[in-house]
Amino acid sequence: MTKQYLLKRPFRHLLKGLMATGLLMASFQVAKADSICFAVADNDRDGDEDVLVMMYKDGGTVEIGGGLTGTLYMEAITFYLDGKTLYAADGDTLGILNLETGKFEPRPNKFGTGNGEDGPIEFSDIDGLTFDVATGILYGIHRREHTAPPQHDILFQIDPVTGKFKPGVFGGDDYVVVRIDGHPQYHDVDDIASDPSTKGGEMYIVANTGDGVESVLATLDKTTGVATLVDVIQTNGGQSIDDIESLSFEPNGELHGSTGNGGANKGDANPPTKNQLYQINKETAIAAPLGRLMPPATVNGKVQHDFEAVSCVDESFIPPLGVLECVMYALHDEGKNDTQIIKIDPFAGVGQVGVVSTVGPMYKGLDLEGMAIIPSDEPGKPGKLYATSGYHAGKVKNGVVVEVTGKDGHLYWIDRQAGLVIPIGSTGYSEVSGLTYCPDGNLYGWARGVNRRNRYEKKANGRDDRSKPKIGLIKIDPVTGASELIFRAEGYKKPDIEGLACSNDATKIYGSADRELWVYDLATGEFSLQCPEMVKAEVEALEMQPNGLLMLGTDGKKELGMVAYDPDTCQVVATRSFMNLIYDDIESIEWPALECQYRSWLYETSFDGEIELIEYEAVP
Repeated sequence: MTKQYLLKRPFRHLLKGLMATGLLMASFQVAKADSICFAVADNDRDGDEDVLVMMYKDGGTVEIGGGLTGTLYMEAITFYLDGKTLYAADGDTLGILNLETGKFEPRPNKFGTGNGEDGPIEFSDIDGLTFDVATGILYGIHRREHTAPPQHDILFQIDPVTGKFKPGVFGGDDYVVVRIDGHPQYHDVDDIASDPSTKGGEMYIVANTGDGVESVLATLDKTTGVATLVDVIQTNGGQSIDDIESLSFEPNGELHGSTGNGGANKGDANPPTKNQLYQINKETAIAAPLGRLMPPATVNGKVQHDFEAVSCVDESFIPPLGVLECVMYALHDEGKNDTQIIKIDPFAGVGQVGVVSTVGPMYKGLDLEGMAIIPSDEPGKPGKLYATSGYHAGKVKNGVVVEVTGKDGHLYWIDRQAGLVIPIGSTGYSEVSGLTYCPDGNLYGWARGVNRRNRYEKKANGRDDRSKPKIGLIKIDPVTGASELIFRAEGYKKPDIEGLACSNDATKIYGSADRELWVYDLATGEFSLQCPEMVKAEVEALEMQPNGLLMLGTDGKKELGMVAYDPDTCQVVATRSFMNLIYDDIESIEWPALECQYRSWLYETSFDGEIELIEYEAVP
């Protein structure tokens, strides 16, 4: 049986769900890869039930189950962070849309009535939902429509389990009023979205002056409700775009918006901006049209309309969820040179609280030190996991049975399902302690040169050339393991690099040496000390997240520390401590960015916390 460890408190890596990052998609007439979507037609509250459909690029629509959700007032939907659970708000109630039957499954409670600046307010008309990528908190926008004088909409937090609002979370208040600073005329907020490409998951809103007229883009302070205007959303030619109903981000931070039937030209049969999909510049609010939304579906003989929550993603860019696992891999060093491969699945376990599990057996004497994934060129297929070995590989006591004969400085690939380790070949260097794959297509490692017999280049007479240590940054052929030295360090342990991570733009390679952070510039060849002390602990494991923050792995007695670190400011941003974990000597960590939808685990505003782990036997 496989040993697993249940996380008593949930991971707050908070991977942005596919809806919130752009996997709720509509069909549009532009030359993009095949796509699939979920959308809800709310039918303008005309007494007809809302309808959940899948939509395809060719214009076809297929209702989920019977199509009818059993609701009348659904205007906001968002996937949970796992990308599999579709949350929706039907008027005053939160629930889940069953992706097989299409039916709305309500939570046990209504949102309720909260108190704040404007007194008691019943949260009963929800126009926007999103999970914050930085905290995992579910936010809702309550619409206060057709009041005299007009009233600004409300931001509040929701417990996704109970369906109730979270009380007192805004400095003692239950909600905050959303106001765009200096522009009080924009009082209706149609949607809210969190940017997964920013360190703190910056929040954006789309608002208008009422009935969809003059839509504007603004950034939102989610603690105060104060928004900062970006600009009126308009085309490059200056045409204002009314009735932006939805906002959504792709994982790379690209912002999309779609228009509905309203706005100043609501009565027109076919206004030029009606039912359109746009790409919106976050800095200028200039919108470029991508295509017109296809004709709506017909369910039970009735034409469906007013698809309010629409967003897009290119399937060739983001593999479909369910095909690939979004899990973090790590190497645990047991004793002197035994290796256990582990993975952390953040969405497994009861209540999706996460599971740490072993992959394959404990490898005696293998001494794996570095690990990296090379992404697959084929959409929907997992990348290949590689590892490199250290000096102590192969050193075992007599009579010890080994699964794989370890050799110093070798390259291996790991079967990610079975945990099998398959030798590829020698790098020609000793103790390759760090491994990283760069977006420039190269696999890099750091050779420490622990073996004295393989620490220096050889002279013609066969003696060591001590002016040429075989220590430093190497480029590795993933097919054969053969390597070349591209940067030579001054000597043994000068510095003693153990972890490697490549920057997202493939211009720098970071290296951890005890508590120090070093950086190698791939363009200039300069190697320099970046941060003299990252944390007050040895850092052997290093990984770069899509948000530009490094992930550090630190060791402790039955404790594993994970740290989000800003290499530009040399500041700790967030921490995690996993308690009661027997795998506490982590040599390397790997976060598969592509397979995790280019999302990140730790953010600038992630909480610092300890997570207690309880061992149990999982059924194989």
